[in-house]
Amino acid sequence: MMSGFEQTGDGAVMTTVEDLLQWDRNFYEPRVGGTALIRQLLAPGMLNSGEKLNYAFGLTLGEHRGLKTVIHGGSWAGYRAELLRFPEQSLSVACLCNLAAANPGRLARQVAEVYLGDRMAAPEKAEARGTEAAVKIAETELARRAGLYRNPKSGELRRITLAAGKLSLDAFGPAQELIPLSPTRFRLASQPVELAFEGTGRLSVLRAGAAPEIFEMVPAASPDAAELRAYAGVYYSPELDAKCVLAVEDGKLHVRGRNLPKDPLQPTYRDGFALPGMFLEFTRGPAGAVDGFAVQAGRIRNVRFVRQ
Repeated sequence: MMSGFEQTGDGAVMTTVEDLLQWDRNFYEPRVGGTALIRQLLAPGMLNSGEKLNYAFGLTLGEHRGLKTVIHGGSWAGYRAELLRFPEQSLSVACLCNLAAANPGRLARQVAEVYLGDRMAAPEKAEARGTEAAVKIAETELARRAGLYRNPKSGELRRITLAAGKLSLDAFGPAQELIPLSPTRFRLASQPVELAFEGTGRLSVLRAGAAPEIFEMVPAASPDAAELRAYAGVYYSPELDAKCVLAVEDGKLHVRGRNLPKDPLQPTYRDGFALPGMFLEFTRGPAGAVDGFAVQAGRIRNVRFVRQ
């Protein structure tokens, strides 16, 4: 069912491929906004550390098989979309889908390769990962890869589990099967994403045209009800001017607040908990008592809540 939520500002735009053609032309012949606006839209962001991002003002700057690209995709309800532009070749592909399982990014790249394939570099291994045949790996070897992995940069978690002789990956939500290509290399069954293991404690998530995401294995924790009570209390975020309450109910830790999930917090590593699409990491003061937590949720990082 289509949501009735009126998503204005960054969404709720009804468009067509013909409309997107006019939008696309404006980047080459800037009638709306002029060259100053176009220059600003294409200016990559920069962190306080000086690290330059591949994300500009609503546009992602990158490469596909050696050619520069400018991309923006989107999704809402059961719709998926991608507008892929190759600015130096003056070629753009608009792909609009009305199926949630569609992958417009991959479809747009495939269309672009029909027209620009002879000017592109040879496909990287990452581009062919969806066609590689699976290999047979002993279950004892697969078991070495199962565990909890944390990205030290973003705080995100990934969980790899072994069941019925197969590995699956999840972020404390729906799981995806991992197809083994070698004892140290796997790919997702449903997405063009590859995973590479280094030793037993390091995981690289590889996507075409993007820097590897590094995850490190962390020991899993299973606190009992008595240990969970150490986290119960009232917490406040000065940044959000928001308050939430954590309470232990039926032996599980719950967070109560406006617009928050009703699911119990799932223990991960020590002082770490997960909700669908959200991770909480608690901090402790000099005496060892819990004094607050930080929230990581998709595009936000380290939103601090202080214990009252």
